[in-house]
Amino acid sequence: MPGELVQMVIEVDNTNCEANINWINISINKTVTMRSNGASTSDGGSIYHKQLNGVPARLSRVVHLIL
Repeated sequence: MPGELVQMVIEVDNTNCEANINWINISINKTVTMRSNGASTSDGGSIYHKQLNGVPARLSRVVHLIL
């Protein structure tokens, strides 16, 4: 809805791993379903997508996003 605020907090704890996380993909998706007379149809898609840098092995990271 217009004027709504979306906040994301992404916490990745890679401190116990030996493998790197190369990237983090996030997205906000919407789905609209319309129903009438026993029938329905849906439409949707991604309204926001972002790729973030990953987290090296033995480290952690917190990302705050306000959209």
